[in-house]
Amino acid sequence: GRCALCGRKLTLEEATLDHIVPLFCGGADSVENLQICCEEDNLFKGSILPEDFFERIIKIFMYQMEKKNGKTLKFKAFQWILKEKI
Repeated sequence: GRCALCGRKLTLEEATLDHIVPLFCGGADSVENLQICCEEDNLFKGSILPEDFFERIIKIFMYQMEKKNGKTLKFKAFQWILKEKI
């Protein structure tokens, strides 16, 4: 009952099926390669691999955070901690 990508609760009418590894990238058309997600995330993910999708999300998040908080000490500390974890 939740989107596999963003975690939002979904009704049956809102749910879409997404190929985890897209058919375009050689993914199988099987139950094991399907996940339920919201239409917005399904369209945003498109035909890319899960790793590339999450990398895209992180880049968007970091860009928006830097744009909004880039000069604050708190954000600079957050970036430093993040770099240490990676």
